[in-house]
Amino acid sequence: MNSTPFFSIIIPLFNKENYVKDSLKSILCQSFSKFEVIIVNDGSTDASLEVVNTFKDSRIKILNQENQGVSVARNKGIKHSKGVFVAFLDADDYWYPNHLEELYETICLFPKQSIFCMNYKKEIKKGIIKDTAFSVQLAEKHTLIKNFFTASKLDSIATPIAISINKAFLEKKGFFFDENIKSGEDIDLWIRMALNYTFIFNKKPTALYKMTVKNSLSKKRKSTDEFMKVIDKHKNYENAYKGLKQYLDLNRFSIALEYKMQKEITKYRLLRRNIKLKNLPLRRILFLFLPNTVLKWLYKIRGY
Repeated sequence: MNSTPFFSIIIPLFNKENYVKDSLKSILCQSFSKFEVIIVNDGSTDASLEVVNTFKDSRIKILNQENQGVSVARNKGIKHSKGVFVAFLDADDYWYPNHLEELYETICLFPKQSIFCMNYKKEIKKGIIKDTAFSVQLAEKHTLIKNFFTASKLDSIATPIAISINKAFLEKKGFFFDENIKSGEDIDLWIRMALNYTFIFNKKPTALYKMTVKNSLSKKRKSTDEFMKVIDKHKNYENAYKGLKQYLDLNRFSIALEYKMQKEITKYRLLRRNIKLKNLPLRRILFLFLPNTVLKWLYKIRGY
């Protein structure tokens, strides 16, 4: 392998012994091979590290740290990376074999751009996979996303497992993950980049986002409070950028429902009052006012 990899793939690892093997296999099966893999073991207490050590590939590097959260882990990976572009894969997600090749070809087509996003699929229940939907007209192959907020009212144009960013651009602009945010740190970064920069989106889905293993119930209450930090961080200038107020309101909606189901009624009501209802589809407005029991039932049958 050339001493300078094109991609540095950063994997934050915390207690994913049942999933990390498949994630790593999906990387090592890529049709594009000029990459390094940086696994940041974020203080795992299960057998995750033992699973990783069964892989004997010189492109895999392991960094260890005490548990400090995904933002610290990803930033550490970026700082130790040698690639021209950084890419991310969570230890419970998956890439199809053409992911890096499609990214590379797209980057070569748009050499002046710095932020590239591939399409992805979502596993909402085990074995049930859905396509994404976006609120922008997509070209057959590549689309220049001029306004991330108006394009991401349904699914997000950017997601950690399907984005790749020029490392020099990240370092020059200081676009690292906010280490004070433990949940929603990716959305915070997308917002900061989208305020001044465009994204290139490739319509071909090459990654699988496994919603089935995200946010265990024991962590949801804490992660909901953490996610509010993202909203609070950007709310003071949400009216200064086209689409940002609606984008934040859609996220407020999701947080409000979580608070309601957690029976945090005071937080739910306060958040609901800050949502401009005309920014939500009618169906979501109805969700806001459903009885808690009905809301939980709907979430259960939809696999949330």
